[in-house]
Amino acid sequence: MSGILSIQTRLPHLLRILIVAISYFILARLSLFLSFQHSNATPIWPPSGFAFAMILLFGYRITPGILLGAFAANSVVFQIDHGAGISTALWVSFIISIGNTAEAITGYYLLKKLMPGVKDNNYFSKVNHIFYFFPVAIIMSLVSSSIGTISIHFGKLISLYG
Repeated sequence: MSGILSIQTRLPHLLRILIVAISYFILARLSLFLSFQHSNATPIWPPSGFAFAMILLFGYRITPGILLGAFAANSVVFQIDHGAGISTALWVSFIISIGNTAEAITGYYLLKKLMPGVKDNNYFSKVNHIFYFFPVAIIMSLVSSSIGTISIHFGKLISLYG
């Protein structure tokens, strides 16, 4: 009986992870319509905000959904663009997805450290909390952009010299 009970308690969480993964994937694919001509680079990346919001709402346990959605989106993009062989596309996509996930985790961690007294995820309920968010957003954005750029460079998909 306890096995059935544990499945019933895990099922909603697994379903939430799947929904986050699918949502991240769809949002990432739609966001590529904002990309610069002949590239996958976009001036804004809404999936980062989505991932951060999901971690703020559901905590660290939602990270597998972000990781899976980011991995699937990056893998599909590399395959469609024929920018890399399958093995390179997979490992670069995996590293980029780690960066995307680490970005959201970093933001969550920094907000928790800057605002330890916040209850019930009300991070933006006071005006002064918005000012804490500004440096957090800068730092967390650096995490993902650095990891993504470095992995694409080591995958020989971009050159340092143009």
